[in-house]
Amino acid sequence: MRTPDAVAAMRVTDLLPPRGHRGRARLGRWRVGADEAAEALAMQERWSPGAEGHPLPAGEYSVLLVDDEFSMSDAPFVLRNYAVFLEEAAGDVLLTGLGLGCLVRGLLARPAVRTVTVLELHAEVLELIGPHHRHPHLELVHADALAWRPPPGRTWDVAMLDITDDRELVTRLVEHHAPHVRALWPDPADIADEPPGPDVAHLTARARAAAAG
Repeated sequence: MRTPDAVAAMRVTDLLPPRGHRGRARLGRWRVGADEAAEALAMQERWSPGAEGHPLPAGEYSVLLVDDEFSMSDAPFVLRNYAVFLEEAAGDVLLTGLGLGCLVRGLLARPAVRTVTVLELHAEVLELIGPHHRHPHLELVHADALAWRPPPGRTWDVAMLDITDDRELVTRLVEHHAPHVRALWPDPADIADEPPGPDVAHLTARARAAAAG
């Protein structure tokens, strides 16, 4: 699976309603026109010239807010961060955080993936997003990823510990899940010390405003 195909496989806007709300979780829709798409591409060329593909083509995207803060979008500038993991994942997969279910959708479409288990801290996210991703090989668990313990003998082939950009916290997650997962992503050493580039920060703010409006 090539990276553009991986990004397309994770889009969920066609599965989700335009808007929804459960307690701390809010689902919204981001309608991107040609002008905003061109602006996003120009920003990427200026601030992230090494990035591949268009970050935000014109169209509609889903956005998830938790406590009114940006949590997830199925816009390409977000999804391409997960493309390599999606292309390499196989067997039994463990995820921390459901988000919009983008990675869940992509994984369940791969013949190499046997099962997907998701640990989600917020019950409201499970209630809002979970019903749109029902699948016999998917297990959604309401749990704190740093406290949860699997059933005795249960193991996974690979895990994506995708709930933070904090290197110290990712290190704790890796240590906590290492006994029952063969390969864990990301490597804490790969987490950048600096904040996201101005283009990503700007687009994330646009997504949040669209979902909150």
